[in-house]
Amino acid sequence: APIAVGQSSTEQEPFDVSMLAKVSAGMALANIQCADNAHALKCVDFALTHSTDPTRRGGLYGMKAGVLNKLKRFEEASQAATLAIESSDNVQGYLQGAAALRLLKKDVELVALLERGAQTHPTQTLLLDQLDSQKKTMGLSLSE
Repeated sequence: APIAVGQSSTEQEPFDVSMLAKVSAGMALANIQCADNAHALKCVDFALTHSTDPTRRGGLYGMKAGVLNKLKRFEEASQAATLAIESSDNVQGYLQGAAALRLLKKDVELVALLERGAQTHPTQTLLLDQLDSQKKTMGLSLSE
């Protein structure tokens, strides 16, 4: 049975559900490669309706945020990125959320998100580089 947003499962996801989610995610990636982002979004949403594994859901929400960014639906992308982070601290949640916030010109929220991401994923140089660049753009020192 599908689970509600924010709900997590303590049981292992059934094999058939895992395979369905993997195939749907693969179809989404194929659609992204073909620049068919509208159908990619449908594939991701379909996978999300069935997947119960928090790590998988985090990855799917991160993918959804990326697709929504490509569709220039930045508010929705920011929300999906938040769900990716809440589900499993997925690094794509931080990266896609940062992209959305940058395009929404929400600089304070952007720096806060990147700082949280850098603390959670200290080896992700892309997050660290974006944080450094954003702080320089805003005129903030790195010690703040």
